[in-house]
Amino acid sequence: MRIINTVVSVFWSLIAGVCYATTLISEGFSSSTPNMAAGVHYRAFTTTMREAMCESGDLATSLKVVPEAIILQKGDLWHPQSLVIRAYNKNGDYIPSVPVTISVDETEAIKVNVSENWIQAISAGSSSLVVGPACKNRSQVKLKTIVPIIVK
Repeated sequence: MRIINTVVSVFWSLIAGVCYATTLISEGFSSSTPNMAAGVHYRAFTTTMREAMCESGDLATSLKVVPEAIILQKGDLWHPQSLVIRAYNKNGDYIPSVPVTISVDETEAIKVNVSENWIQAISAGSSSLVVGPACKNRSQVKLKTIVPIIVK
């Protein structure tokens, strides 16, 4: 029940406009098979590479992220490479290896190490992980999935 209350609290914080600094911590590709971890790390794309890959490929219309919530204990380190990110097109078909970015809202509950690409749980509280498209020029700007981060 406590987890549900925390998730609801994160949701209402987002709705109410309580915003923290959002930091890009990873970029890369969604899962290449439906149950494989995403291939993400810090600074995966160069500008030229991003432009080329965003010109081709199937257009994703939804992203599903597993796990749906990240539960941490104080002191835990978490890395986005543990995420499974599934992309789907408008027909609901799975699309492998879609370019994505992962950002996190920096709050008092977590510490972000951008260059080493991890989050550390500092104190009880919550934050949000935002998984979205790397190709913003292809009508995917609104394609984002928010994953609550809960620190116990």
